[in-house]
Amino acid sequence: MLETQTPLYARSDDVRRELGFINDRAKSLRNALPPGVPCSVRAVIPHQNEHVSGLYVPSNLTTLVGKRAINRHETAQRKALKRLRRRNDASIPRFLITT
Repeated sequence: MLETQTPLYARSDDVRRELGFINDRAKSLRNALPPGVPCSVRAVIPHQNEHVSGLYVPSNLTTLVGKRAINRHETAQRKALKRLRRRNDASIPRFLITT
């Protein structure tokens, strides 16, 4: 899927099988849940962002069920990125920061 985000060591058949299992489990959950209840596989650390880049490996994926869980996950990611920006901005002299 995201070959550029998958390190070479994680391209083995075992890892691919595990990634397939994660996606199949989410698909089974979607089929078992009542209509309108979302189910999503999300990266714990986002795959692409200006500050961090997560990998497409099983340990970086989580299955979320329900709008509340998905919203909580997205809120936590936004807060973490905000803290990261503050920390990065604090290490840069103020006169170099342009907004």
